[in-house]
Amino acid sequence: MERGALSTAEFREFAKEYILFCHITSRVEGEKYGKLLQEKGGTGFPYLVAMDAEGEVIAVHKGPRTTEGFAATMQDAADFQALANKEDLTPAEASKLFLIKLGMGRYDFEQAKAEAAKLTEVSDEDQAKIDDALLGMEIASLAPKSRGPEAAAASGKAYAEMMANGREPAEGETRSFQMFYILIMEHAFQTNNVALYEKGLAKMKAVFGEKPQAARFFEAKEKQLADLKARAEGGD
Repeated sequence: MERGALSTAEFREFAKEYILFCHITSRVEGEKYGKLLQEKGGTGFPYLVAMDAEGEVIAVHKGPRTTEGFAATMQDAADFQALANKEDLTPAEASKLFLIKLGMGRYDFEQAKAEAAKLTEVSDEDQAKIDDALLGMEIASLAPKSRGPEAAAASGKAYAEMMANGREPAEGETRSFQMFYILIMEHAFQTNNVALYEKGLAKMKAVFGEKPQAARFFEAKEKQLADLKARAEGGD
């Protein structure tokens, strides 16, 4: 970015309105602010956010890395602050504020459920967004806590139960979607459940089946499915 948007005259003018802060995560043991990226919700870099005077994240940059994109993020931050500082929120404003906070990672799963329960007169559109976000958080909360097939299969069992009850993540290239169905397939393989494995594989193919970089993944899964069918039929 330093050779792109950050070097332009437009950005220099834009930056005069804000206090810029750059933190480089060095992973050097003993670094004073070594966990700052994690503490502010970052999982990779560059990670661009707007923060208030207390250092709380009030907007996460998700648009283009251009001066116009940065300006849009700062407007999002200003809108969030105005909403957060308002004393008497309408039900629609309360839902909007909750969704923004969800997007910034302000809550863990249990906190999010509790806050969602306080909302009233939620529109169908906002309720769908809230339900989708809570489902993603629940999936993350049930993710394996350790490595190995046993932990993966245990999470897959929980996900399979969710799927049986009609609770599945929306199709998309998200971590929740991938983890949900990959671990369902692991559970199905461990329990000799051919039908369940096929359902999980079909879901994955619907989203990633045409991607060349996923070809080896699906080749391996098709082989595993064939092995599972042979085992179920009394083969090797």
